[in-house]
Amino acid sequence: MLLGLTCRDPKLMPYFGRWGGKFNVSTEKGKTVTDARNDLKGFLQLYGSEYRFTLKLDGEQESVEAKGNWTLAGDRIVLNVTRVNIDDHGGAASRDPNKKWIDPDVLRDSLQKQIPLLLKGKDRLEGLPMAIDKLEGQFSFEKTPVVIN
Repeated sequence: MLLGLTCRDPKLMPYFGRWGGKFNVSTEKGKTVTDARNDLKGFLQLYGSEYRFTLKLDGEQESVEAKGNWTLAGDRIVLNVTRVNIDDHGGAASRDPNKKWIDPDVLRDSLQKQIPLLLKGKDRLEGLPMAIDKLEGQFSFEKTPVVIN
């Protein structure tokens, strides 16, 4: 038996798969940030089946998983977020005041929308500047090579 992925549009094939990256914070409360502690690091997985995606990000005290569908529009991949799950690792009672933290409700509201990513060749995606609470920055992802053992 032969199993395979069917894709209605072969030009989308190079974009399927895992993209490692992060939300890179450039300013916090209007001040330039040089410390990567504010960044949310993780990956974006683009699927060919039903053009779904999963975005997973981790901060110092929270983990985020966003899901939805994606489209290719010119030189952009647009993520249409339909669900955002946040694990704040035990909530306020477990929060470490010495670590960076983003309010889960604010984080959910910031991600529950369309997220456009500009194609930079076939191996880089770069988001437009956006705000998450008092943090301003942008997404950036690089295609993760497939390793076959």
